[in-house]
This record gives sequence, C-alpha cells and structure tokens, in this order.
Amino acid sequence: MSEGVWGGIVGLSSPVLFLGLDSAISTSSKKQIADKLEELNIVGLTHKSLVGVAQFLTPYICGWINYYGRFWKSAIHPIFHLLSRRQIRWARRRCKGYKTSLRRAWQWYNRVREQFSGPVTG
Repeated sequence: MSEGVWGGIVGLSSPVLFLGLDSAISTSSKKQIADKLEELNIVGLTHKSLVGVAQFLTPYICGWINYYGRFWKSAIHPIFHLLSRRQIRWARRRCKGYKTSLRRAWQWYNRVREQFSGPVTG
C-alpha cells in the first residue's frame, strides 16, 4: 500500500492502518437528540410519577442506545448526562424538598439510579 494509507506512527514498530474515521455519534446527531429531549418537555411532566416518566422515555432511550451505542457506548454518555440534568430539573419542579437544593436533588437522583439499576427493557 502507499505511504499515505499506511502512515508511520511514532512509537509503533509496525505500520498501522488509519482511516481517520470513527463510528461514534456525530455532533449533529447529538444536537438532534438534545432537540428531541427539549421537544419531549420532560420538565413539564410533573403530573407523572417517576415510573411514568421512565415509561415515557424508555422507547426513546432504547432506540438511541441500539442505534448510536452499537460501536462506542461511551460516545453517548454526554447525551445521558443531558438526560440526567433534565431529570433533575423535573424532580426540582415536582418535589418540594428539592426546589431550593440542587445538591439534594442530585443525591436523590443518585439514590434512585442505584436503587433501580438494571437492564433496560423496552
């Protein structure tokens, strides 16, 4: 192969094929998911319980994991962080004790996440 395709990388004894591509989620796809989360208006679902919100979001989350998480699951972590922040905002609007304390809301979120950690089914 030509030298352009088999680039010599410093520190490696043999040539490595590097195409410059990765199969992670693109910036525009992250933006589309963020726009979809905004459109879903999770914060406005204060009439639903936590289980209701989870049931509402499960099909979307499973779809994103199946589509974008096929190769690099860590590439969709920023999306889940955004979703976590939206859930915290939901809890602060729904529950009186979390309205004034962001720290308590995050502690609640982490307790719930540990309590209900398990496989996602959809």
